[in-house]
Amino acid sequence: MQLSLYAQDRKYRSTFSSINETRAVETPALNQFDVPATAAGGSTVWSMTAGKHEMTAGSDVRWVEGETNEAYLWNGTEFTRLRNAGGGQLFAGIFGEDDWSPNDYLTIIGGLRYDHWELFNGFRKASDRATGAVTLDSQFPDRSGDEINARIGARARLKNEVTLRGAFYSGFRVPTLNELYRPFRVGNDVTEANAELRPEHSLGGEAGIDWQATASLRLSGTLFLNYLHDAVGNITIGQGPGTFSPGGFIPAGGVLRPRQNIDLVVAPGLSASASWQLCLAPCRSPEVISSLIQRLNVPPIPCWKESFSLKPRSMCSLAGSSGRLTSNGP
Repeated sequence: MQLSLYAQDRKYRSTFSSINETRAVETPALNQFDVPATAAGGSTVWSMTAGKHEMTAGSDVRWVEGETNEAYLWNGTEFTRLRNAGGGQLFAGIFGEDDWSPNDYLTIIGGLRYDHWELFNGFRKASDRATGAVTLDSQFPDRSGDEINARIGARARLKNEVTLRGAFYSGFRVPTLNELYRPFRVGNDVTEANAELRPEHSLGGEAGIDWQATASLRLSGTLFLNYLHDAVGNITIGQGPGTFSPGGFIPAGGVLRPRQNIDLVVAPGLSASASWQLCLAPCRSPEVISSLIQRLNVPPIPCWKESFSLKPRSMCSLAGSSGRLTSNGP
């Protein structure tokens, strides 16, 4: 039995500014002078082996509350409005998993998880900084939900050198407090929060092969297909200059992007990698790893991405890695 507990108390502050079309003048746009967040939680995990089964069960809980306090609407000498927004979340779940190896060549893994989530005390207020007059006072209704998700996978070793694997899985994600309640600004671009965001739900599967071609060379490939329903994204609905609701005034060259649910994102792809062990000495030897990943082109994700890293693994070795990310288009 393993028991874990944690608690967090965080503080944050940030300032934002806008620039004119010629990029010659910078103007204060937002001062988030106090953004506290508090969280606590814990988990229990129990494991046992019974014959050819390795079983794991557990539970976890997480509570978080946070808010933003900020000054905005610059009049040329000072900010004229105050805004206060925030809320809380509670998550509790139980899960179980069975890792079954009926023989030396086959492993089957099945898991099931139940989650309960709650959103509570969501609010957003705005007031005049000089007079204290309230210009906005929104109290968002509490919400809750229950989720059941599962995962099943298998791994079959055909020979000592070749292993086939596959899996099907589902999952969900509740929008964060930032996405629900906290707007922000970068330059002239404003991103608005949305307290009505729905949880994201995913469903996917993958199939792959691993081949130990030689004692020092290992090749792997994976095909995957993922469906993401109600994905949270920043959707452009206005371009400055102009006044919009929500968002307020957007200066020239700026855009307004409220967070919204996207009906469906489909992400098919291929992942391939090669690992080469440069020497077979008794000490830990260096490896050179390269990989290629293909997936759907979602706007925040680059169509192509390459990387390389090199780091020591022991006194007598180095490890390097490189990768490429490509997309087959939306």
